[in-house]
Amino acid sequence: MGNVQPGSWQFYVEARAMRVKQITVKGLFGSFDHTIALNMEDRITILHGLNGVGKTTLLSMIDAFFNKRFDELLYIDFSELLIDFDSSQFISIKVKSLRQGSPVLNKYQVKVGEFFFSDIDSEVYEYSLSIPKQARKKHLSNVLKPSETIEIPTELSLGILSGELMDFLVKSDREEEFSCGFAMETDIPAWLSHVTDSVDIHFIQYQRLLLDKSIAERKSFSSFNGEDFQNSIELYSKHLAGCIKDNLAHYGELSNRLDSSFPARVLEKSSSQELSEESLRSRVQELEKWREKLITNGLIKPDTETQFQLNLDESMDSGTKKVLSVYLEDVEKKLNVFDNIHEKINLFKEIINQKLLKKSMTVDPDKGLVFHTEAGHELMPIDLSSGEQHEIIMLYELLFNLKSNSLVLLDEPEISLHMAWKVEFLEDLVQIVKLSKIDVMIATHSASLIHDRWDLTVGLKG
Repeated sequence: MGNVQPGSWQFYVEARAMRVKQITVKGLFGSFDHTIALNMEDRITILHGLNGVGKTTLLSMIDAFFNKRFDELLYIDFSELLIDFDSSQFISIKVKSLRQGSPVLNKYQVKVGEFFFSDIDSEVYEYSLSIPKQARKKHLSNVLKPSETIEIPTELSLGILSGELMDFLVKSDREEEFSCGFAMETDIPAWLSHVTDSVDIHFIQYQRLLLDKSIAERKSFSSFNGEDFQNSIELYSKHLAGCIKDNLAHYGELSNRLDSSFPARVLEKSSSQELSEESLRSRVQELEKWREKLITNGLIKPDTETQFQLNLDESMDSGTKKVLSVYLEDVEKKLNVFDNIHEKINLFKEIINQKLLKKSMTVDPDKGLVFHTEAGHELMPIDLSSGEQHEIIMLYELLFNLKSNSLVLLDEPEISLHMAWKVEFLEDLVQIVKLSKIDVMIATHSASLIHDRWDLTVGLKG
């Protein structure tokens, strides 16, 4: 952390990942004020309310801010967004529309966002950003630099700042100029970047059966087949296979290190460090069961680790006990490489296979997720029903590719789900949250999904 001192905003932001404690939005759509206190202990917060009160918009605002897409945030109609953290710090974004300066700016409003961050010592850091209200941006890769001059047709009521439209604007016969104070990510002050980076945000949108390239790359799913859109489950299968491959590589590296030093460590081990015969036998049985579970969950192949060959009825001399003690310690260290991913795969398979009708899901080290009919025929992901795909996608995103203390934004999880699945969803989610140690904010219209957990809800009033 270099010269960062305790008491400074950098110290508190860099020292730990913060959790969002409360979110307040004022003047949403010019009409609504909402305050959402997150359930910090249960780690699940459910937003419900009438259509039009801004549930999905709130999730989009949080996602846009923490992922530095400030232009998207400022195109939403609101006056202030206030985010309180569990560290007693807060960030406030206030927005106002201005007409100023040039003839074009008299015709085209500019939205100004003012960012205020209060650190532990109540010292306030400020930053402002202005963008043309009409110049809406569709493609995230096409970003205007600060004070870059562009030309725009005077009667244009809604622009998409894609490369194609920019070409059209520059070549237009009817042109006027204005200065666009749009900030690139590199222009964001360090303190603001630290704040946005302090919370890992993961947005699971209501349209989730297909992923486009920009969203997939944002979520670090990069195994695209060259098309603009790809089936989410196919993408996640490749992602999971990649995760398993990484774990196997770590397993291989650790195995090589331990195997090369095995003879020396056997010689160094004293008789007092040997395990008893009873302990050794028990440990052999435990590790063999653990190894079989890893094989069943697709993490290692049967020939990856030699099965323990030991006659447990024979007595062991001191030399045997010494060698076996070191060997079992090594095996345990090797298999522990898979602890985290194994628990997640195990829970994932358990939940999904309880729900699939006359189908089953397995995990293969090379293929990732594999689906079969009751008769044993392999299925493509697109052969699954819409509800089955939605369930698999949501649970996969909630379990994998997330950091501890991430805030997951989940929009309308009830889509395409059977009534029984809706009722069971929160029970499944509680297990996932406990395992992954994440926070989840849900926007829903479904009372069935909430079921008997109204204690987790925050009602957004119209």
